[in-house]
Amino acid sequence: LKNNVTLRLDEHAALLGSLDIMDYIAPDTFRSGNGADMGFCFIGAVGATNISIVGAGVIDGRGKELLAARPKGNNARPFLMRFVRCDGVSLNGVHLQGPAAWTTHFFQCKNVIAEQVNIARRGFLNNYGFDIDSSENVRIRNCNGKCGYGMV
Repeated sequence: LKNNVTLRLDEHAALLGSLDIMDYIAPDTFRSGNGADMGFCFIGAVGATNISIVGAGVIDGRGKELLAARPKGNNARPFLMRFVRCDGVSLNGVHLQGPAAWTTHFFQCKNVIAEQVNIARRGFLNNYGFDIDSSENVRIRNCNGKCGYGMV
């Protein structure tokens, strides 16, 4: 997502993740504790300001199907959404499901609001709903989730 962009999802809209692992990019990579490259995502933003995802539609990463379709030797697990060094991020009313890894990752972000977000992800280890990492002024309220390790 770029500066001042709002992604609106109508009630019956579904944004589906690709089942080809090569379609995912890592706009700002980092290494996990075991040395694996991380940061691949379905929806991402780096250094963006005033970005929003709103509406009652669904964003579905199709994580189970994606991981089953990966070629041998490719261990990438894309996040559903990743925001890096962003200022002014808003999630409102959306339904998030099926990430191959964490649902949302906010890294070094400021002024984040998540309201009335529904998260449905099950079936994988290490799948957080909201992963807030080195961020400030983050408000999460009136959200529902079924996640591997809780909402945050």
